[in-house]
Amino acid sequence: MAASAVLAASAVAASGMVATANNTQYPAVIAAVASFFGTALAAAGAFWVAHLNRVHEKEREAVRRAFDSAGSHMATVAFDNYVKFCEAYTNEYRKALLVLIRNGPCQEATQHSGLLAEVRHTWVLWVTSDIDESLKKFENVMLKLGSDAHLTKPELAASVTDRGEILQRMYRSFSMLVGFGEWSGEELTKELAFDTIMCALRQTLGTDQFGRLRQLTMDRALHDFDQPHKGKRK
Repeated sequence: MAASAVLAASAVAASGMVATANNTQYPAVIAAVASFFGTALAAAGAFWVAHLNRVHEKEREAVRRAFDSAGSHMATVAFDNYVKFCEAYTNEYRKALLVLIRNGPCQEATQHSGLLAEVRHTWVLWVTSDIDESLKKFENVMLKLGSDAHLTKPELAASVTDRGEILQRMYRSFSMLVGFGEWSGEELTKELAFDTIMCALRQTLGTDQFGRLRQLTMDRALHDFDQPHKGKRK
């Protein structure tokens, strides 16, 4: 009986030790499992955020390329059309200038003013506002010059009471357009002279800048071409 009691007590004690050991290990196992899943979730979250950032960046890059492409195309179209406008306006300008040089102040200036305005209106979408304003002033002076030339015709002398004043105004406009600089002791602005208008168009086109760039490019090409030959001659 005593032996049986001892064995039973030993079994209970052993069972209690195992239970105590298990109670000690469970929290550690749970903490380890939780730590593993937490790390995995954090890694998955970081990967997902990085993926979303890449997708967002690709979308932004696609939008940027679309805007750059549209802007580049628009800039090319605008410049090409502005070149066409300058060519058309210069053609009419040349005709008007020849008429004024050949005939002096004359009624035909009214017609040429209208033709120049028609060219400007045709291409107005591609003309900068400052150039448009300058050309309007130029055309208005030509229009007034032609109108005054009509009023000062000899056959109308009897019906035009202020003919002398109109003559003064007409020759003043003529002097302004051809760039004489002054009329009847008055210093005139050269802002609306033929040469000034053409210079303004060349500046907006970048004609002089392109000319210098072309010359610099040719000089550089010739310099690079001559260098190997100089070495061989030495």
